[in-house]
Amino acid sequence: MSGGVRDQSKFRRMLVFSGVLSLLRARVERDLRAADLSRPQLLATVVRLLDRTLIRVGSDEYARENHSYGLTTTRTHYTHVDTPSSVHARPCRQVPTPAP
Repeated sequence: MSGGVRDQSKFRRMLVFSGVLSLLRARVERDLRAADLSRPQLLATVVRLLDRTLIRVGSDEYARENHSYGLTTTRTHYTHVDTPSSVHARPCRQVPTPAP
């Protein structure tokens, strides 16, 4: 697939995604309020992290080609956790835990 066709496809999918983003954010809010530590709550935590920090997901192929990492391809030597409420990446960038 050529770059232009791939870009058109990507942007078309982004338009569809933008139409459901508010529904996704509402679902994340609901799942984060769950009393138990359930799978939906854990998934909502990851989605919130992606949304609030603007971290891209990443892929092994992209990491190999661009020497750049996303959330799913980050290596342990690029990050450290000081406390459960803060995660740092090198260079350090604090990611605050949202208030309940």
